[in-house]
Amino acid sequence: MIGGVTNPGVLIDEWQIAAAGGLGRVALILLAAAVVAGLIWTWRSLDPRQSARLRVAIMILRAGALTMAVGLVLQPTLRIRRMKPLPSLLAVLVDVSDSMTRNGAASRLAEVKSLLKTASRDIEKLERDHRVSWFVFDDHIREVGNHLEIAPSDHPAHGTDIHGALTALDQMFPDDQLSSIVLISDGADTALTPVPKSGSDMEWVNALSTPINTASITRAGRQHDLSITLARADPFAFSRSDTPIDVKVRNIGFKQDEVEVTLWQEGAVMQRKTVPLIGGEGSTTFTILPSRLGRQVLTVSTEVPQGDEIPDNNTAHLAFEVLRDKFRILHLAGRPSWDQHFLRDTLRAWPQIDLVSFYILRTPYQSSTLGSAGLALIPFPTTNLFENHLDEFDVVIFQDFDPKGVGVDRYLQDIASFVERGGAFVLLGGVDGFGSGLLSQEPMNDVLPLKLLPANTPSSRMIDTGSFLPKITEAGERHPLMQLARDPSANRDLWKSVAHLDGIVRAARAVKEAVVLAQHPHLRADNGPAPLLAVRDVGKGRTLAITTDSIWRWRFTGPMGGGSAEVYPDLWRRIIGWLTHDPELDRLRVNVSPATVDPGDFANIDIELLDETYRPMSGAKLEMAISWLDDSGVELKDVIPVRLDEEGRFRREWEPRLEGPHKVRVNAPGDLRVNDRFLVKPARIELQHLDPDMSFMEAIATSSGGLHTVDTLNLSGIGMKDTAEQEVLSREDFPVWDHPIPLVLLLSMLFGEWLLRRRMGLR
Repeated sequence: MIGGVTNPGVLIDEWQIAAAGGLGRVALILLAAAVVAGLIWTWRSLDPRQSARLRVAIMILRAGALTMAVGLVLQPTLRIRRMKPLPSLLAVLVDVSDSMTRNGAASRLAEVKSLLKTASRDIEKLERDHRVSWFVFDDHIREVGNHLEIAPSDHPAHGTDIHGALTALDQMFPDDQLSSIVLISDGADTALTPVPKSGSDMEWVNALSTPINTASITRAGRQHDLSITLARADPFAFSRSDTPIDVKVRNIGFKQDEVEVTLWQEGAVMQRKTVPLIGGEGSTTFTILPSRLGRQVLTVSTEVPQGDEIPDNNTAHLAFEVLRDKFRILHLAGRPSWDQHFLRDTLRAWPQIDLVSFYILRTPYQSSTLGSAGLALIPFPTTNLFENHLDEFDVVIFQDFDPKGVGVDRYLQDIASFVERGGAFVLLGGVDGFGSGLLSQEPMNDVLPLKLLPANTPSSRMIDTGSFLPKITEAGERHPLMQLARDPSANRDLWKSVAHLDGIVRAARAVKEAVVLAQHPHLRADNGPAPLLAVRDVGKGRTLAITTDSIWRWRFTGPMGGGSAEVYPDLWRRIIGWLTHDPELDRLRVNVSPATVDPGDFANIDIELLDETYRPMSGAKLEMAISWLDDSGVELKDVIPVRLDEEGRFRREWEPRLEGPHKVRVNAPGDLRVNDRFLVKPARIELQHLDPDMSFMEAIATSSGGLHTVDTLNLSGIGMKDTAEQEVLSREDFPVWDHPIPLVLLLSMLFGEWLLRRRMGLR
């Protein structure tokens, strides 16, 4: 007997009464209803004036007869089964996670194997008297043949899931087959957060309804370890907004009251902080202001003191996506107009736009000579905007605006450099803008998509006031900026339905680097039709020019002419998206998935390239370089030649060699460059939970009615329950009604009832 389980060598005879008639449930219900109905009918057929003793006697005889009849139908049988109790089913569950296997021969798993070897006689006795199944687990559970086959799993483990292992074990053996579970672990669970200790939080243990005997392994603990226990940022951040990065550190065994923590990006130091340690623990928060959109990968590290037992946990990586919170737009208009009014209202109505808008009514000359009398507007803040805040904007719009009138001409080089660095510039129709001699010269002619006519051009050549319907060019039909409808046919019909425009400001020509998306149907420029809407890529930035001041009519007269009322706002949304490098509108697109790659898995790299007119560049040759840093901080690189397929696409799986941040750089013809980033990051959560947790193991045993031990195995005193599983060795049936006596009794009862009824004068 172990744990109160019946000796499996004892044989038991079990007696049962079984029905051999073979009636189904419905037939039995109908038969019982017939018996009840027969008794009710019998009672109601008796004269209440007759003697009560006679009536009761008749009812007893009728009940007996019906009982005998039912018995003949059911054919009850005496069944004798010879049973042999089966040995109790016992499961042994051994933790083989990283916290148990770290340090090799000095690991906690090595200690477990030593304990099992010492308890080999108890194990032999246990397996003689019981059915014993052996399992190992980390974040998954698997069965092994015996205690000699206990070893870490082949798959990469992402933690320790004691709750999951016990639940999976319970599902493997349904109907309470398990008599007992022996759990051998250090209790360093990484799945339950926070780890429950007692009380209602341990109800999941009670639901298993099996005694769990726990053996806490506490040896081979960390003696000297400086570690980063947390490095966390929100999965999404916003550009130009404060982004906090929380870091926690822990010191075990080292005599130091503070530690220096460093925040890195692609091998460059971003920030350093000295973190005080109180009780061996400390925390800090780095605050960064990301400006680059897309995926960002950062690294947090501490020094590695001499004697640190686990240097792996002194570095942590994190990845997050930087999104655009707001588009900041500086809108400068030369004078109030319908075009200025509609554009300003459209931009202000878009919640994602932070608009700074001016139209000029007061020049520096007026400020200095006329004073403030009779003037309600302040002077234009030229110096403050263009010296202190230019780089805070995403887009600068000149709408019928002459920069010389308010002193902006001094900052045209700054605006051109702003575009080269990644900003956007828009020039909108009007003689004051297109007729300004400053914009037709350097540095602006180096960034604008159009070559403007010189300032002394006669107005008769510069302006045409005729009404016209713009013609969308072949490039415009493919360019994402002009795709206001998903279906190409519907998009063409939509552009044909817009209102006619009133007048155009002529430009000399479109520059070679520009793409003309819309043009005048019959007016000519130097090198072709007069451009209406043209775009250009300049360095990291983009520029756009519209040579009319009447596109506001697309908002006002579109519905009246049978067109769409959304052409005007939709066009400006796509203009702003293209100018600010919305990834969906880029010509060169690179995507790496997943954002975080486990060691041994592959990163999926997708590349797509379109030409200036947004045709797929089939067969184009590109260069892709994947770079990362080794343990000493030296950059390593894998250069991969890329050849696009017929659809202008390329897909490749790439297997990382080291963990840490990785960058994918793709260079394409036309000086196009795109970067994407991903992180190769093993699940390091186990490294932050290496300390044993005896209280958790004890709570499991206490809640389930099991035995808890520390650094020992007591297999002879474990708690078990009697599952009463038995094996049927033989069965013998003895029919009870296979004899004339039951039939004689039935006839006698019917005859006796007949005699009493005759005596009472009944039939």
